[in-house]
Amino acid sequence: MDLSAPNAVFHGPGGGPLSGSSESFGLGFEAPLELAPGTDLGGVTIVRLLGEGGMGRVYEARQAAPDRLVAVKVLRDVLATPAQVARFRHEAEVLGRLRHPDIAQIHLAGAHRAGEAAVPFLVMELVAEAQPITLHVRRRGLDVRERVGLFARVCDAVAHAHRAGVIHRDLKPPNILVDDRGEPKVIDFGVARSTTADGGGAGPRTLAGQLVGTLLYMSPEQRAGRVDETDARSDVYALGVVLHELLGDRPPGDPADAWTAAAGGA
Repeated sequence: MDLSAPNAVFHGPGGGPLSGSSESFGLGFEAPLELAPGTDLGGVTIVRLLGEGGMGRVYEARQAAPDRLVAVKVLRDVLATPAQVARFRHEAEVLGRLRHPDIAQIHLAGAHRAGEAAVPFLVMELVAEAQPITLHVRRRGLDVRERVGLFARVCDAVAHAHRAGVIHRDLKPPNILVDDRGEPKVIDFGVARSTTADGGGAGPRTLAGQLVGTLLYMSPEQRAGRVDETDARSDVYALGVVLHELLGDRPPGDPADAWTAAAGGA
């Protein structure tokens, strides 16, 4: 993979395996990466910033061929660690294997030249006017039958991932979006775990005792850091918490209990 070019694409719309290694990305860039409107990523032009999380920024962009609006996810930290780059690259590999109408699809991926560094980015399906599923059902005033029907589609998408040997490990309302047409999309497979022998390994290594996910939606074994016991059932547990929130407009129990349990309290 030649990173001397402005952009080095390492994954195409066909969903094939990625080439190269995480070391190719030139870690340790010295300034926060903020892509200005008009920035060209090689046929993909940044339009505006949509939001940001702990590891990445997400932009709306326009792809030239085919002509469409897309989402671009870019690493944001001033010093990207090998683990962060590995998780970012792992997300591209996982999404390249999943083909389901209710899982946000990856179109391509590459590396953007920022000074001396090559910063990874993903070009993904844009979820138009995206809202977390819990916010969507409240704002639209959906009744119980409609809420359960929407949730069933999410379950089908997660089941598809499980059949492909992928455990999401961070299912929660912000990672289950609904677009302006009422279509759900499961997103953010950055901490997903592969369980198949041909899935490129289990993904970035998670150490025993290390918490991966969001406490409120974690199964007991996930909160306890028991990595070997965290499997598809942990996703099912998280979906149960989401369903409770969908039907009761609040998560089960006291959110503070999740922190207490994770800290080893009573």
